[in-house]
Amino acid sequence: MNAHESNINRLRAILDGFGISISELKITGFSQPYCSRLIAGDKKCSSPKFFEVLEQNLGKLIDARKRRIFDLPSIAADDLINSLKSI
Repeated sequence: MNAHESNINRLRAILDGFGISISELKITGFSQPYCSRLIAGDKKCSSPKFFEVLEQNLGKLIDARKRRIFDLPSIAADDLINSLKSI
């Protein structure tokens, strides 16, 4: 596996693991069609600049994701009110 294929596999894992959509890769400045082709494995899409910009903005990309990683339990309103009253 070469560096480009390895980077694509890492990118796929990040997108899948953090629930990030291809459209959210706009943070790189590359078009959505380019990003789609890149993830699909199109060898014509092999700009090292893409991965450089992605590396610099990875934290922002993860922070801006739309899907939660963890399921958070909800709290009944009455329980919340009672908890706040007891403080």
